[in-house]
Amino acid sequence: MNSSLWQPCIPCKSWCCTGYLCLSIFTTTEEKKELPEINTKSPCAYLDTTGLCREHRLRPFDCRLFPFDLIKEEGKFIWVVWDVDCPILKYEKELFEDYLQEHETGLIPKIKDFLEDFNEWEDS
Repeated sequence: MNSSLWQPCIPCKSWCCTGYLCLSIFTTTEEKKELPEINTKSPCAYLDTTGLCREHRLRPFDCRLFPFDLIKEEGKFIWVVWDVDCPILKYEKELFEDYLQEHETGLIPKIKDFLEDFNEWEDS
């Protein structure tokens, strides 16, 4: 996976992990056990004093996808892109398309059941 895609996040001041977004994160039971303070406050309880995630390697799948999302329509999952002021979305389009393609072929088939649960949670 192309880790350089996320380099613009480090100096970015959009603070995606603040506000409403950090209070509506879907977590599996395992993720909630690892990060019990997730969804408890805004900004996210796991941000350090610089605004970066202290638990980046443990972050929930929902956080890993952002600013992308998956929804199920007519029995098929489709990608959604959150309308946020994101330098990746503005300037790295070819990289994020590759990133999403890697998820479609590598990660998503392994977590299909999780995605079904995630979709049911989002619908509620």
